Amino acid sequence: MISLTMVMVVSVSCGQAGTPPAGDERLGRTYIDGTCGFSIQPPQGWYVLRQRVTGKRRVTLLRMVHRLDRIRAEEIALERIFAADTLRQEEVVTRLHHEFEQDFSNTELLSLQAQEIAGCPGGMLAGIYWHEGRRWLRLEAVLTCDSQRCYALRYDGPAEARQTSEPLFHLVLASLRLLEDRVSREELNRALEAGACWLSGIKAEDLEAAIVPEQTFKYEIDGKARGFMHIQQAAATVKKRRGIRVRERGWMFEPDGRVLRLQANMFASDDLADGQWKASVTMLVPEAEGAPAYLEIALEDGGRHQGVLITSQVYHMTAPATENPPLKVPPSYMPRAVVRMLPRLLKDLARPRRLAFTAFDHARAGMVIRLVEIKGEAKLPEGIAGGRTYLIEDREGLAGEATRIYVNDKGRVRLVETGDLRIIPAKKTELEQAFTLRVREAEREMARLEKEYEQQQRRFVPKRRPKTP
Repeated sequence: MISLTMVMVVSVSCGQAGTPPAGDERLGRTYIDGTCGFSIQPPQGWYVLRQRVTGKRRVTLLRMVHRLDRIRAEEIALERIFAADTLRQEEVVTRLHHEFEQDFSNTELLSLQAQEIAGCPGGMLAGIYWHEGRRWLRLEAVLTCDSQRCYALRYDGPAEARQTSEPLFHLVLASLRLLEDRVSREELNRALEAGACWLSGIKAEDLEAAIVPEQTFKYEIDGKARGFMHIQQAAATVKKRRGIRVRERGWMFEPDGRVLRLQANMFASDDLADGQWKASVTMLVPEAEGAPAYLEIALEDGGRHQGVLITSQVYHMTAPATENPPLKVPPSYMPRAVVRMLPRLLKDLARPRRLAFTAFDHARAGMVIRLVEIKGEAKLPEGIAGGRTYLIEDREGLAGEATRIYVNDKGRVRLVETGDLRIIPAKKTELEQAFTLRVREAEREMARLEKEYEQQQRRFVPKRRPKTP
């Protein structure tokens, strides 16, 4: 469960970290969605958006976006299609053609055929359409395994880029995998009951005993230091409620030049009945291929009171906050502040067992399942020094890949592994020496771009009329 924030470097909130890219260098890390049960490799360097968007016929599960210049961008989106029944292969092809002509005017069909995709019956469409005076290319693949698993992978981009975009789309499509559940529904229900029971037994003195005042962790990818996270925990009183406060600040320097600034503040009352959190990620995307440098932001805000969550999020510089409907929390709900302290709270780490919890995911605007398996005593991977060690595995949903958390007998983290990312305790002085200059440069560039954005916004704000005398 540490991965919920410590791995926020990979995705804005409680996502699943990817595995290293395999095969073609045009593809990046594998993105794994354990809740919806799929994995896919986005194109290298494309911006991945996890926000769910529900339409009349489909819900968008994942968007992969590449900015071409100041105006144009190309996008690959994975969608789940609402289908009452399993579609036959010929129905897939007919539906593809019908929806393409229905959605656009002045279309040109380039190709349409039935074919098997990811081991399921499906179909492929390629076509040209006009939008805002430009010719655009639509590539779409639909696969239907059953009425619950009917997916579409769709590309939209400039028609003149077809020579490069079509082969890239087929590479991404070939990487798509539908994942099998790792536990049964019966096992999950038992784990949720066990998780709720464990949560109900946590007392104020347990929370205070689990506090680690300060911790610093180093992020490594392929053996190279890529960033750090500084975490502070303390007893606190918020709105006359006694509890625990967790504060996190960090930076991540991606191999492709992107820089992420990570910040989070969380509070949970001693009885876990009240709490609040604020989290933000600011991403600096450097200038590339004629496109200027720009910022992307993610802001997530929430609170719990009397068993109800009130939440909101912002995922674009120009977008207003999205207010989510109030949500009643189940007994298995774990507050974010408690998530960070989980290994220290578990106790009896030598006894293997399985617990499950629910957590709020802003990108989905709803609850997700987190499976936590205490594996007992384990050996640290080669090259990591330490004494007696215990292993905890955390995964999202029924099909997610495990994040491996190695702790000592006190529950203090010695190593976290998720995909090709390693998170290792480190001295603050060591990290300051390694990253101070890079952080200062990134802060200056972020401040410059934020100032440019504010100036652009002021140009479009209408001036007030002078008061009539």
